[in-house]
Amino acid sequence: MEKTAVEIILDENNEENITLSFGDNDEEIEFEQVAVIELDDEVFAVLHPLDAIDGVEEEEVLVFKINKENKAIELVEDPDIIDEVIDACLDDEEE
Repeated sequence: MEKTAVEIILDENNEENITLSFGDNDEEIEFEQVAVIELDDEVFAVLHPLDAIDGVEEEEVLVFKINKENKAIELVEDPDIIDEVIDACLDDEEE
C-alpha cells in the first residue's frame, strides 16, 4: 500500500520527495522536505518546491499545516504563522 503525503512527511526516516496537488488547477508538484516543526500542539511541514510554481521564487519554501487525524495537508497563508514556523526551523538548525 502506498503511503500518503502526510505519512511520508511524518516518517522520521523519510528521504523521499513528496508530490502534492497544488494550486488552483491541482497541479502535481514535487517537494523536498526541509523540516517538520511542532508548535502549540500543531504540526507544520516546511517544503521546498522542486517544480516551478507561479509566484514562488526558486529558493523559497512553503509552510503546510499537517492534520494527523484526517491525514490532510494545507498551505499556510497567515504570515505570522509562517514567520513563527520558519523561526522555529532556523532555531532547530542552530542546535
